[in-house]
Amino acid sequence: KDYFSITPNVNFTEDGETGARSVGISMRGVSDFANSFTGVGGLSNSFGIYLDEFNIANNATKTANPQLADLARLEILRGPQGTYFGSNATGGALNLTSKLPHDEVEYEINGGYSRFNTWEVGAMVNAPINDQLFIRGNVNYTESDGFLKNLSPTGNEDSYEHVSFRVAARWLVSDALTADVSIMRTVENDGTDTNVNSGVMDFDTPGSTPNVLPVAPGATTYALFSDLFPVDAGAGFYPDQRRVINKDFDEFNKNRQTIFNMRLNYQGDDWSLRSITGVMKTKSHRQFDQDLTQYSLYETYTGRTGDTISQEVRFNLQRDNWDWTLGGIYSNDDADTYGISPIGSDDFFFLFNGAAAILPDGTLDPNEVANACFCLTRGDIISGPSVTAFDSESWAIFSEINWQFTETLKATVGIRYT
Repeated sequence: KDYFSITPNVNFTEDGETGARSVGISMRGVSDFANSFTGVGGLSNSFGIYLDEFNIANNATKTANPQLADLARLEILRGPQGTYFGSNATGGALNLTSKLPHDEVEYEINGGYSRFNTWEVGAMVNAPINDQLFIRGNVNYTESDGFLKNLSPTGNEDSYEHVSFRVAARWLVSDALTADVSIMRTVENDGTDTNVNSGVMDFDTPGSTPNVLPVAPGATTYALFSDLFPVDAGAGFYPDQRRVINKDFDEFNKNRQTIFNMRLNYQGDDWSLRSITGVMKTKSHRQFDQDLTQYSLYETYTGRTGDTISQEVRFNLQRDNWDWTLGGIYSNDDADTYGISPIGSDDFFFLFNGAAAILPDGTLDPNEVANACFCLTRGDIISGPSVTAFDSESWAIFSEINWQFTETLKATVGIRYT
């Protein structure tokens, strides 16, 4: 996020939808909005997100935001990157490179503490096994009470607990052949969505909806939503307050991610052959208070998986003033989502003319209800169950030539067929 903040034409938002690390990114006006958790379609981004040359954009949390404490380099490539990064990089690409194991002993231990009882610890070790094999590993743990205060006794705060580890090995098979293998695992357990109400438009806006509710759970008298929901239910609105919510439901966001990466490189005198194999499995499961209020109107349970496997091969030929690359890639992306929204403990009435349906004593006019009511009670389903499946299988060949005409003039021409 710090790099995004200082990079022109790159912006990001945090909606808290899948936990404290959820982020939406846009590059040069091209965003991943269509890839939202509740969006339609697959998981193809408008920009590529590459970790050690492997595309991790097909992530269950909608936008990959990997835990990387052992990062060597981060590149933000703005503009279309179609030759190397494919059709899903029309807006640009994020290229993340982790540190490689090496032949010296190195270790690091770190820790930190900050507001809201937030603390983290981490460790890294790099060790040579022999002259040809080196191992590097790191682990990080973070937890926090969160900065939100929930006024509801049955709701929860935005606390979180994150743990991640990565183990990498470098094997110098011969003078020409090098093998790099790594596996990374991340577990994120988060509480309620990290956001507060703005008060711009909600159930409490007078005239916003004709729907009615019981005046109290189990009551037989009714009132309009806007009569029951005060303009300020005690939490207040942004920007007057930035830390208070009033949601009755116990929310959570649970994310899991495993990434395997293997890179083989054979270096000849003036040519090289490189293979990149990647496998990623991700899962996100969440339950949240769909009505965003202290009333138990309706809840949502939803989840998503995103799995990717890819194999890429690149051949590169180097000359004094030019070089040429020829490559091919096969990839398969799978995504499955499910969701269901039941009614909570408060009955939920949809009325086309709610005010006319309420009699002077607060009860409902039977005739009006019969003619204009879509009535739901505790446990009834307001949305879903829904299950979607997305599968994308693709292959591509690409080529690029770089020609250095003079010290100050260089031409690059690339082509890709997908």
